[in-house]
Amino acid sequence: QVWDTTHRCHRQSMIDPQRSDAAPPQALVVTELMVTGMCCQSEVALIRKKIGMLDGVVDLKFNLMLRRCTVMHTEDLTAVQLLRPLNWAALGATVLPPKGAGGAGIQRGALCRPGLLVALLSLLLFGLSNGIWARPDGTEWWEDPFSYFALSNVLLGLPILLRRALTGLLQRRISMFATMAIACVGALVLLDLWEASAVVFFYNASEWLQLWCVHHTAAASDSLGGLLPELAYPADGSASKPLSEVVVGELLLVKPGSAVPVDGEVVGGSSAVDESMLTGEAVPVAKREGSSVFAGTANQTGVLTLKVSRLPED
Repeated sequence: QVWDTTHRCHRQSMIDPQRSDAAPPQALVVTELMVTGMCCQSEVALIRKKIGMLDGVVDLKFNLMLRRCTVMHTEDLTAVQLLRPLNWAALGATVLPPKGAGGAGIQRGALCRPGLLVALLSLLLFGLSNGIWARPDGTEWWEDPFSYFALSNVLLGLPILLRRALTGLLQRRISMFATMAIACVGALVLLDLWEASAVVFFYNASEWLQLWCVHHTAAASDSLGGLLPELAYPADGSASKPLSEVVVGELLLVKPGSAVPVDGEVVGGSSAVDESMLTGEAVPVAKREGSSVFAGTANQTGVLTLKVSRLPED
């Protein structure tokens, strides 16, 4: 998983505790959002604009593949205040329940959702609309029954495309939804009903395929969670402790033959690490000071000292 952690908006009173006029620091909480409308960097920029500048928001993290946005904020900022601007922008945001202990903390969800039903119905209508190609010369479109299958498919997806395109235009940006909506409307104006139906079908199919990818990526991540060791070994020589007690920034030792417990950066030692479970590459990767290592990979030859950059549940 590649997280984007490029937006931090600490208020001065939160980051400068030495000021005499600074308010007492507030407790921070983490809220994880499922944003179904976030599929590219343009939506990431929109989310930053919508909630990144809210009073109390400290940090935003994004996972485009899983359509997750993790918000670190003060406890006086409610989930409703986070969701309202996102849903006004037609991003379809909901709050995910807290992560459980252990595993990768990713919910797979169900594949049989309205999105699947829409994709299947769109496939059926698009398939039937192919009868347009058998229309006899000189026949008007309204006299061809297959034209109405194409129009039904267009009505299935065009309103959603227009809504999301309009939302982007109101934010002064042209999204991929705007280009698809323009293509679909243009095909309708030219009375190329099959072309308009094709645009809507590929949109609905791509939405389902992305849902399928999220589902199976979560499944793969859950399986990686089973490769993690139960104990971590602090680099200061103190007693081993459960992986759940490790914190970001802590220094850990990874012994030869053991699995890397967390994502981190090597700050001491050198070794070869088997990353085949992530990359499929059978040749071990040499690791030295400054190299990145990933949870679940297998250390082989040497002792590594690593600085924790990301916990297993992240």
